[in-house]
Amino acid sequence: MSRDGEESMSRADWEQAIARALAERTFRAWLLADPADALADYGLREDQRMFVEGIHSTSLGELAARILRAGSRIWEAGFEGVAFASDAL
Repeated sequence: MSRDGEESMSRADWEQAIARALAERTFRAWLLADPADALADYGLREDQRMFVEGIHSTSLGELAARILRAGSRIWEAGFEGVAFASDAL
């Protein structure tokens, strides 16, 4: 996992963040309230930050589903060309 912000957040990183949110109530609340801030330590680049800032979810399941629907455009392509979460869904 990239912690220095130089690499794109990978699918494994997303899965780890979701697993952490399942295990830790405070991280789950933070992730739902401010996903970009909560995921910053996972190596989000600026384009990735813009994507997750556009996600507004009320449950962890909804957040995970939105990310998974965006599929490879977020973890393999590194978010390039995805300006807003609604565009990728």
